[in-house]
Amino acid sequence: MKKMFRILSSIVLATTLLAPAVFAEKAPTLSSEKISTEEAKVTTLEDLDRKFNLESVDVLPKGVIPLKFNSVTEADQYLSSKYLNVSQTADNDNFSQMSESNAGNTTGEILSTQTITKTKSTKLQGRINLDVTAVYILKNGYIYSLEKVTSDISGETTNFSWKQTSYTEKRLDANRTIALTVYGELTEYMYVNGQIRKIVTSKNVYVEFHGA
Repeated sequence: MKKMFRILSSIVLATTLLAPAVFAEKAPTLSSEKISTEEAKVTTLEDLDRKFNLESVDVLPKGVIPLKFNSVTEADQYLSSKYLNVSQTADNDNFSQMSESNAGNTTGEILSTQTITKTKSTKLQGRINLDVTAVYILKNGYIYSLEKVTSDISGETTNFSWKQTSYTEKRLDANRTIALTVYGELTEYMYVNGQIRKIVTSKNVYVEFHGA
């Protein structure tokens, strides 16, 4: 009986001695997590630049008025909600024809050759639309050649600018339809801590223009 009591006493003593060591090992982990969280905080304009790849701006494009923020924290909250984990590709299903104008030049048979100008629009981001204009030659109801593709933004664009970088063309329906993918950069301008910054996002949209 005494022998069993000694064994139990030894187990209790060992458990008591080991317990502080176990808790001591967990403390640094909690501390390091806290430090990591604090380091991730955005407190300066330089932090904001690094987080969102912002670029400084010396001269604003004509007509652009930057969005003004009272603090870095306010700008961080706005940019995080708008640009982090958000798809930058436009919803192509929103394409709908907004305006259309045709100009005709005839050669040979009357109305056999026409120069067609058409514009279509899509939601690009928020309340900003992208208006895509295509100019192409139509011969006897078939698309003969694509002459020009331009695009610009409309809607609530006060602090935005758009730059078309390229486009690709594909013919459909035996040359009765042109399918275009337009590529470009949407730039948003902001005023933070007395300095102007911009954030640039790449966009691409798909639209079809029919010959007739």
